[in-house]
This record gives sequence, C-alpha cells and structure tokens, in this order.
Amino acid sequence: MSDIQEETKTRYIPITKWPEYHPYPTVSGMRYLRFHQEELGFTSAFLKLNKRILVDEQEFFRILRSQQSNLSNNKVMANGK
Repeated sequence: MSDIQEETKTRYIPITKWPEYHPYPTVSGMRYLRFHQEELGFTSAFLKLNKRILVDEQEFFRILRSQQSNLSNNKVMANGK
C-alpha cells in the first residue's frame, strides 16, 4: 500500500452556476458573500479566474460549518450554560 494519501478533490463552481448544484444560497446571496468576503470570513472560498468568480465548494461549506459551530458556542456561553 502506498504512503501517499490521495488529495481530496474540490469542485470550483462559477457563482452563476451555483443553483445547478446547491439550492442555498441564491446567486444574489453568493454575490453578497463575495462582495463582503473579508468581513464575513469567506475570502478563501472564492477564486477569481480572469473575469469569472469561482466558488471552492469544499472550502465554502467548511467555512459555513465553522461559523455555525462558533455561533452555537457563543450562544452557550451567552446563556451561561
């Protein structure tokens, strides 16, 4: 067996084609996230290739999961539980 691990492949989806793969967020929602990517923490999820903006699918969902767990942790701390 080889010691080299297989690299996880990601899919790069143009923002305009996002609804063909995922129902959420909408194209306008994705554009909002792209425009505010630095303040919302999505910088690593977007790639500009010439005039096209591509979404790194795995990175996008990793960020969403991370932000979701941060929000739930903050709620627990705010409630004192």
